[in-house]
Amino acid sequence: MRRRKRLAALAGLAVVVAAWVIVLWPRPVRITKASYDRIREDMSRAEVYAILGPPGDYATGPQALSWPLGTDRLTDRWYGDEYAIGLVLDQNGRVRVKCHTTRTVLRLDQTAFENLLWHVRRQWHGWFP
Repeated sequence: MRRRKRLAALAGLAVVVAAWVIVLWPRPVRITKASYDRIREDMSRAEVYAILGPPGDYATGPQALSWPLGTDRLTDRWYGDEYAIGLVLDQNGRVRVKCHTTRTVLRLDQTAFENLLWHVRRQWHGWFP
């Protein structure tokens, strides 16, 4: 009986550790000036996605960001910790306009538990958009 309890506790601990690793595993940094410089006009959406990945928020924590005025026409946006990239694609999925901005990181104050919840929600939305 004791052995079963130990095995059950060990299995539960393994599940918790595995979930913790999956949620907090760092993503590769793709949203950089070098990545932006690789994007050319008339590139296809697939070529851009090969460089940057799908559009989304790649920051490592909750932050505040505002784009400059006049960028409401952007069709795809990528957010990183220190850099953000936006594109306007035509109806054929080809790059027509590209823009970028450096980010002033405004980290939101939160507890370790709130930070963990932020990572869990973000991972969940990454799996189930």
